[in-house]
Amino acid sequence: MNQPDFALCLAEEYAESLLFPARVLAAGILPHGVVELGALVAACGYAPRVRIGPGERFRFFLRVPLPLLAVAAMLEAFVTPALINMVA
Repeated sequence: MNQPDFALCLAEEYAESLLFPARVLAAGILPHGVVELGALVAACGYAPRVRIGPGERFRFFLRVPLPLLAVAAMLEAFVTPALINMVA
């Protein structure tokens, strides 16, 4: 193997090793993280409405953040492992 081929191979391996953790992190966090952040934003956006009773807050939690968290849990349980296996 001549010198330029070895240097190119080394550079490609180095670049691949730098991108691998980023791809695994993106595949492991982004699919369900986006949905979880949506649930957090919805819940926090509703929180300042302090003039409503606790029953209304609970009903809102059952209607918006809880289903979003359930979807995020399903994504984390079934989709994320498949994505990580595809990337890894």
